[in-house]
Amino acid sequence: AMIQSLFGDQIDIHGGGLDLMFPHHENEIAQSEACHEHQSGHKFVNYWMHWNMIQFSGSKMSKSLGNIVSLRDFLKDHHPEIYKWMMITPHYRSTTEFGDDAVDLAISGLARIYSALALAESVVQSVTSTGIVLRESAQVSDELTKVWAEIETAINDDFGTPAAFAQIFDLIRKFNSQFKRGMKATAEQAARAKQVSEFIKKFGAMMSLFQQPAAEFLVELDNKLLKRKGLVRSEIDQLVEERSRVRLAKDFAKSDEIRKKLTDMGISVSDLPAGSFWEVSK
Repeated sequence: AMIQSLFGDQIDIHGGGLDLMFPHHENEIAQSEACHEHQSGHKFVNYWMHWNMIQFSGSKMSKSLGNIVSLRDFLKDHHPEIYKWMMITPHYRSTTEFGDDAVDLAISGLARIYSALALAESVVQSVTSTGIVLRESAQVSDELTKVWAEIETAINDDFGTPAAFAQIFDLIRKFNSQFKRGMKATAEQAARAKQVSEFIKKFGAMMSLFQQPAAEFLVELDNKLLKRKGLVRSEIDQLVEERSRVRLAKDFAKSDEIRKKLTDMGISVSDLPAGSFWEVSK
């Protein structure tokens, strides 16, 4: 009744959990298909699809086991894209893990992609800020067209999101081998970075991911991780600044001591021509 009221006499996909296949959907098919075949002469639903269960530390998440984590509570400590990542990257017919290890894997994956986007944005900005107009490369366009064809093949094969994300990670591996933070880029390199960035965002739009300004997302993600670790951003900034001062004074023993302290806190530091850059290790 709700489907017919909202969507009409026919829908393409009817979804639900594997636990609804029998008897819930078997009965629904028997009743609804018979009703619509009689009334309209066509199928009510073209595809019945069922996703697998969410697990929490190896056990099915359920009220009876008392291991339910509400989305509202989850979002108090985690960025919404972490939840999306955890739901979308596994195949919908495989079990989805919702424990701490799964959260850490999601953070690592998101950070890897957003870091590449942030790097691409900085490369593009460094070149276009000088007034240079970037021209799209036909070679890069051809490369990306082939990648998109592989993504389409994966998605059309029973919503194969793992294979689709694998294509994105392959693309990022190649990108990271060609671009480094703080590099002096040419117009051709900046054009490639722009095309790759737009391509990843195009894929992300299909998955409702990767649409935030990359640098802002990474800071927001780090702030969440700092909160989990009980660390304060201003205190990390002070340690990094102190390390920069002692490095400038060539007190490398003290510099190494501070770096080790930061590493033990879970902070990664990169020394660039423009200064030191830090982020939470992921």
